[in-house]
Amino acid sequence: MQDRPPYRDSQPRPPVAPPLSAVQAGVDPDWATPRPLDQDVPCLVCGYNLRGLRTDGRCPECGTPVGRSLHGNYFRFAGPAYVRTLARGMSLVLWGFLLPIIAVIVAIGLSYGHMGDWAGILVAVVGLGSAALQVLGAWLVTAPDPCRLDRDAQLNARRLYRAGAVMFALYVVLSIVSRHGMALRLGLRSADIILTAGTALTGLGAFVGFIASFVYFRQLALRIPDRPLAESTRKVMWGLIVTPLVGLVLTVGVALSGGGLGLLMLPCLVLLPLLIYGIWYLVLLVRYQRALTQQAERAEAVPRGPDASANQG
Repeated sequence: MQDRPPYRDSQPRPPVAPPLSAVQAGVDPDWATPRPLDQDVPCLVCGYNLRGLRTDGRCPECGTPVGRSLHGNYFRFAGPAYVRTLARGMSLVLWGFLLPIIAVIVAIGLSYGHMGDWAGILVAVVGLGSAALQVLGAWLVTAPDPCRLDRDAQLNARRLYRAGAVMFALYVVLSIVSRHGMALRLGLRSADIILTAGTALTGLGAFVGFIASFVYFRQLALRIPDRPLAESTRKVMWGLIVTPLVGLVLTVGVALSGGGLGLLMLPCLVLLPLLIYGIWYLVLLVRYQRALTQQAERAEAVPRGPDASANQG
């Protein structure tokens, strides 16, 4: 049995080396054939020498799967509880996107049934519920990886997505207040201007966070790994950015040229691509939820070391 220094808190830890690939470590890249390591390979998290351990085992110091130090930050080698949290968050994001669609369909039915007041109340209540689901889902799906070395304190897609979800919730609240004229009913005429400005600002912040969510989702796809899913995410992101901009440019151009029939056709030309990308986005959410659930099951199948319980977040 080789003599390995147990890097405890009372002793200085060596600098953590970057993760080695399976080729660099001399390990068969086929994860289905576990074997003992016959070379010095540092743990990705604590720097412990993994030599002699099996490739399907875990570091006895911090519980990080050995496969993660060999093959990188794939979800199958992450903590199962962490990946489950991401999958639950994605489920909430999915339902937060579906609820308004269902509510609009029901509201249209109520309007045709001469129940317009109930339709307005339903849309408002569901809008608030959807915003709550989006915030909670975004918070769970952007949970920081407890095994990451590069604790992301700087501004990045994960943090922008969280901030955008909060902005979206504020946007929904301000929109409901503004739509129903609550400020005017209370005699707060100056507040109506503030509400309009606040709605515009929070809407812009929500859009920025929405775009950041695609960047973050693409990072998740690369950790599955699923490159076709990552590529589809990139296409939908650019489609949802370019389509409104093209619609705005065309609207201004047609209006300056005199309008006419072209101005009437513009909404159809813009709404149809947005509808297509919206359906595509829904499909992406379903694919992400299923993929993350599957990766959580694979992570649970990795044998746990004796001290792994402390690092399963």
